[in-house]
Amino acid sequence: MAEANKRLKQTRDNWVDRWNFNEWADCYDEWVHGGNGHESYENVLDEVVATVAVKPGECGLDAGTGTGNLAGRLVKKGARMSGFDQSPQMLKQCRVKHPEVETKLGTFFAFPFLENRFDFVATSYALHHLTDDQKQLALAECRRVLKPEGRLVIADLMFEDQTHRQAHLDTLEEEGQTRVIADIQDRCYADRSRLLQELANLNFTNEVKQLGTYTHLILSTCK
Repeated sequence: MAEANKRLKQTRDNWVDRWNFNEWADCYDEWVHGGNGHESYENVLDEVVATVAVKPGECGLDAGTGTGNLAGRLVKKGARMSGFDQSPQMLKQCRVKHPEVETKLGTFFAFPFLENRFDFVATSYALHHLTDDQKQLALAECRRVLKPEGRLVIADLMFEDQTHRQAHLDTLEEEGQTRVIADIQDRCYADRSRLLQELANLNFTNEVKQLGTYTHLILSTCK
């Protein structure tokens, strides 16, 4: 048990913001809305909102909220939203745009909220900044803060499994797509099969939808 706790602590402590989110918080929205960000960014957020299917008055959490683009959409659907992020500058932008959203500084390894607080947790394009082991900790935190029968919606960069990942990278290499390969290797695209297994271990039932070449959406509901 002591060795397991040591590994968990190392997993938490080893995360580093290699992308310097504080430094580009001011231009983040311009980047994603200008078509330079993730594929079909606006459509993906709309898919997340539709999948969450907010009931008026529900309490929701946007995990890794950034500048609050997803949280703002969910507020318009009637949710009382909270959000956390590890970047103070990103949260500053979120507060300016969406003062109605409760924001807190925090990480995916220790959500700054009590257990069983939220009807749903949503997260978009955040988990790919975590390693597989760190994703496992993040999913456990999502489960902790959800109410019984709460739901979790994840939209992020994934491969179906490791075989799919390797086959795709081989194809990109044959095509000389070195820039795309470098981008994939710079981020931690999820192994969807592993995510689904971890979610099942946490007593979620899961539904999956692929939204683009790399973007997948998972709806998980607490049993």
